[in-house]
Amino acid sequence: MNWKIYLIIGLCVLAFLAVTFVTAGSPYTRATHLFTKAEVNFYRELVRAAGNDFVVFGKVRVADLVVVKGAGTRRRHMQALGRIAQKHVDFCLCYPHDLSVACVLELNDRSHERKDRIKRDDFIDQLFKKVKLPVIWVPVTKFYDSELIRQMINQAIIDSMNSNRHG
Repeated sequence: MNWKIYLIIGLCVLAFLAVTFVTAGSPYTRATHLFTKAEVNFYRELVRAAGNDFVVFGKVRVADLVVVKGAGTRRRHMQALGRIAQKHVDFCLCYPHDLSVACVLELNDRSHERKDRIKRDDFIDQLFKKVKLPVIWVPVTKFYDSELIRQMINQAIIDSMNSNRHG
């Protein structure tokens, strides 16, 4: 009977060691929040501004908004995909009836003044212009006005519709 107790204790120790070994070297940890405080602050007013006319999504990958087509060779296709695969936009507004994309919003804090971020933002701006997807650049502030955000959204969509008709 004693050997069964030792076997159970031994198996428990081995299980504990196995779990410890597997998790000890992991470079991953759970993120506590999806959005920064500034993004949460803006999100609340964005949802008010969107009302029932739009569904708000956050942290949307650019590769989910832009499709790489006609790049020529497989190598060029992969290069083009590589330029957008790891990028995301802060917020995306979609029409509720079919979840088609209406526009995207980028919240610009001081990090967007860095050279690498300026280059990234220029790329995103040009990319979205090319695919005719309105992008709204919103500076970070302490307070947001949902009515002003709504006006910015409407204007961006109207401008995009007009540019699609004329070009």
